[in-house]
Amino acid sequence: MEFDKLGFEEELNELSLKYPNIAIFLGRLERVIR
Repeated sequence: MEFDKLGFEEELNELSLKYPNIAIFLGRLERVIR
């Protein structure tokens, strides 16, 4: 399954509005993955 970067960023934006703490965590996780 190909990783949909654009879709992921849209999801992240929606999540960050609802759950800022989760967005921060995912942002850190994304940096670790790269």
